[in-house]
Amino acid sequence: MPVARLTLIAAAALALLAAPARADETGLVSAQAGQPPLSDAAAARKVKRSSFEPRPANTSATHRVPTKAQLSAFHRQSDQPYSHWVTGRFRGTTDEVMQWAGAKWGLAPDLVRAVAAKETWWRMSHVGDNGDSFGLFQVRRPYHCRGTRICGLFRRDAALNADYWGSIIRSYFDGRRRG
Repeated sequence: MPVARLTLIAAAALALLAAPARADETGLVSAQAGQPPLSDAAAARKVKRSSFEPRPANTSATHRVPTKAQLSAFHRQSDQPYSHWVTGRFRGTTDEVMQWAGAKWGLAPDLVRAVAAKETWWRMSHVGDNGDSFGLFQVRRPYHCRGTRICGLFRRDAALNADYWGSIIRSYFDGRRRG
């Protein structure tokens, strides 16, 4: 079951990962249940910048952001409780994108890195065995996106992929996850 797989991976990472300083035992750094995520700009300020790109093949995806029209279409089709905060509005290296998503959603950066390593070895081009999951965090069709245009965003935009995954994990933490 795809949602169960994501839940199992997240739960295992939360249970087994030694979280960095200032994170609690769940891997959450600053999240308070029911509190909104950090703004895109505030999360960006927490990123430790580096010119090193660990996955050069991801460069196009890590420097792409969705247009307002694309975001609007995504927000209209999503039934996830925190999708209205998902923007993918960040550009940087693969690691910086993961730091940004973690900071935005209150997740320890090492947790985010570990899940992406387990899912795809940080390869944005990774497609799951059945062809219905894609990107750094293996966003799945039809559970997370419907239609070629919306699903294509998650295939081509690393920050949107990571941002959306962070919103799902946060919704589990807050007890708001649907499905």
